Amino acid sequence: MTLLMVILLAAAAIDGEATNRLIRCIETKDQACLIRELQRPGTDHSAEYLSAASEGYLLLGQNAAAITAIGSALEKKPGDYHFLLQQGRTQQRCGDQLQAIQSFLVAAKAKPPSSEVFYNLGLSFFLLHEFERAGKHFRHAVELDGNNDKAEFMLAVIDIMQSSNEAVRRRIWNARWRWRPKIRTTCCTTASCWRNGTIGSGLPPR
Repeated sequence: MTLLMVILLAAAAIDGEATNRLIRCIETKDQACLIRELQRPGTDHSAEYLSAASEGYLLLGQNAAAITAIGSALEKKPGDYHFLLQQGRTQQRCGDQLQAIQSFLVAAKAKPPSSEVFYNLGLSFFLLHEFERAGKHFRHAVELDGNNDKAEFMLAVIDIMQSSNEAVRRRIWNARWRWRPKIRTTCCTTASCWRNGTIGSGLPPR
């Protein structure tokens, strides 16, 4: 084994340990832990570390850093389906729906059609109030996976939004739409949700 190979293996091991520490901080939602890990010195992290760092930055409310981190992960692994999907979700959560749509469209070409990609495409169009296009992608998601309850739920929401009853439409759209680390955009429909942001029963998981 050459000296260069030894050095590379050692660097990979160190980066792997840093990635695992960061993931543990994310799982426990420990902000102090996240700040400490993200501030550790290091310049050439792996794509996996950068992916985890992106999630960490989101938890800290550092949206620009989150987008930069997942973008850097994709520079290391261009065309990677999982990183493309994460990039789209990150842009979506940060409110940049047009960029999110572009990321999801690229992800859709990276592997056989995925129900999850089309669900997320539909969600970004929904958040842009483009309900017809959103419904098209939600229906495609259901066609690809009949168990995609999230897409079915959003199709029901669109039916309500397109209802002729103006009061119903206004009530749904003005409800609180919240992001949670393990929950895709959800609509508060219970008193508990209105009080503290907990998710009401029957709403789809991420």
